[in-house]
Amino acid sequence: MKITQFIVFGLSVSGAAAASLDLRLISYNIRLDEDNLEDGERPWPERLPLMASQLNRQIDESDNLLMCLQEGLRPQLQDLQQWFSGPWWDFLGWGRNGGRSGEYSSIIYQKSKWEVTNENTYWFTPGLWQGENKPGAKGWDATHPRIMNVARLKHKQTGASVVYICTHLEYAGKVAARESAKLVAEYANKWSEGGKYPVFVGGDLNHQPGSEPYNNIAARLSDAREVIPPEHHSGFSKTYTGFTSDGSDDELIDYIFVRDKNSVELVDYDVLNNKPGRTWISDHRPVVVNVKVPY
Repeated sequence: MKITQFIVFGLSVSGAAAASLDLRLISYNIRLDEDNLEDGERPWPERLPLMASQLNRQIDESDNLLMCLQEGLRPQLQDLQQWFSGPWWDFLGWGRNGGRSGEYSSIIYQKSKWEVTNENTYWFTPGLWQGENKPGAKGWDATHPRIMNVARLKHKQTGASVVYICTHLEYAGKVAARESAKLVAEYANKWSEGGKYPVFVGGDLNHQPGSEPYNNIAARLSDAREVIPPEHHSGFSKTYTGFTSDGSDDELIDYIFVRDKNSVELVDYDVLNNKPGRTWISDHRPVVVNVKVPY
């Protein structure tokens, strides 16, 4: 008997296709709420309804969605909870200063659809290689404490489990950025438990493709933008804009990675608009990846 084998964006399928969960992943630096606004920036109360509307469109388009939101303060995440479509939205993680203080790199999920089976927030320091986790600590030459939040979630209807890592790397300290990226890749491997669980990483790396931090992650994980063919890309090529419209600040620094590109089907990639009208929603654009997870 002849067995037909084909590859669909990284997923190897022999014979009949396995059942799969359609999952949408979002990574979005939502810009913290602070008093000292940059030129062109609007206060959070003005940005909130626009951001909520943008994310609600994503919620309405996808039955199963997980969001990785960087830089938001706890009150901002609570504000978004109140605006989201559908019941029982919750966020995971701790502020980078320890406890509820400071910026979050939070994973947002719908409690009616997902069960959190394990989660933790890690602070990037040299000791993390040995499992020493010190809330609020700064590592190497970092300007601020830097974190990654990790969660394993089980889809209640299908039983499919995934791991999502949300992070925001150092922008100035070269050693901190380089070493933190290595830890992201290492913990992605640990949380996969030998390939048992598909692992995704979303985040603002603060560094472009080809940089040392990017390469330290890409050496062990796959950038969804690179795996998915260009004909299945939409939206913008750059993810950071600042608050300028002339493109002078534009950079590609926000990503979604997958640990094992052959364990899932990466379907399409989109970078959304962060200024659909006259107001900047954030200084970053959201990255959206649709994926099929076998179960």
